[in-house]
Amino acid sequence: MKKVVSILIIAAVAAFFMTGVSVAKDCADGKAMLDKAFVNAPDEMTKQYIDMAIQQCPDNVDIFKQIAQYYEHWYKTEMNADKQAEYKKLAEEYYQKAVASAGGKESRELKTRLTSLQSSNEFNEVAFRALRPTKQGKPGSGLRLDVHFDRNSYNLSKTAQEHLDILGRILAEQKSVTICLEGHTDMTGTADYNKLLSIKRARSARDYIVNKYHVDKDRIQVAGYGFERLADQEHPYSAVNRRVEVIKLSE
Repeated sequence: MKKVVSILIIAAVAAFFMTGVSVAKDCADGKAMLDKAFVNAPDEMTKQYIDMAIQQCPDNVDIFKQIAQYYEHWYKTEMNADKQAEYKKLAEEYYQKAVASAGGKESRELKTRLTSLQSSNEFNEVAFRALRPTKQGKPGSGLRLDVHFDRNSYNLSKTAQEHLDILGRILAEQKSVTICLEGHTDMTGTADYNKLLSIKRARSARDYIVNKYHVDKDRIQVAGYGFERLADQEHPYSAVNRRVEVIKLSE
């Protein structure tokens, strides 16, 4: 009887060990699959590889973290504003999944990374209401709108218009508020060219609000700083630098 019990225990341990080896192999295969897929920019094939990797190794923090970092990289380097917004959303989604699958110190570190990403371009009505009036031109005194531009362009993307809609509704409601819209660029081109381009970006944002929400043009000042105030010093050509920020002048 004891011999039979011993054999059953050994068999159970062996089965558990083999299962662990199988899971580890699946995860290794999943990571290798993502390494191969992530050499290129995101496309439909990338999504298929991601789905397969997650199916092979579900709820694995390393897989989720690898995917999140991939999309975060493309969020910072993508030139198209709408795609940039899509990549940021996906990076946040997979960081959240990684946080849910992690534990202890790693979970805290991932939460910090997620919070930093979420706040990188955060603008909402609550944040604007909490913003204190300040003088135009004071660095770091405003909110970065989630309004970005393609390289060498001041045309507003669909995503940019959606975020300007938030500001437009606030200004239409709070008729005593005055603001300054500050335009910025990346490092592409000369200083003079970028100075003018940054002003055009601020004007484009102002004109959209004025025309759609019938806000008095005199309530919205504009300024342009070219590439003097990069949002991301480590990636000077990134789309995150091609932006508009809002300064509250009075309330």
